[in-house]
Amino acid sequence: MRNIAIILALLLLPYWVLIPAQVAEPIRGRIGILLVFAFTSIGHFIKTKAMSQMLPAWTPMRVPLIYFTGVFELVAAIAIFIPPFSRPAGVVLVFF
Repeated sequence: MRNIAIILALLLLPYWVLIPAQVAEPIRGRIGILLVFAFTSIGHFIKTKAMSQMLPAWTPMRVPLIYFTGVFELVAAIAIFIPPFSRPAGVVLVFF
């Protein structure tokens, strides 16, 4: 439950807090997305064993898969800020 609260705070607080600074709405949203995926990505490296135990036993290479998805999330979150990649990264993250 705590992680859900953290994720919601990371997603919504930048959106609201940056209003007085007159940061554009899309940028505020992208900052929130970046923070959420950075947080979950870090979780893949800190809680690797716990996350690997969530996968079915028949899944091959569970730990490398956890590391790969952690790196993938971080790269996709950064890609949200690169204009030519922002839309494709968003679509990929939706399906991810």
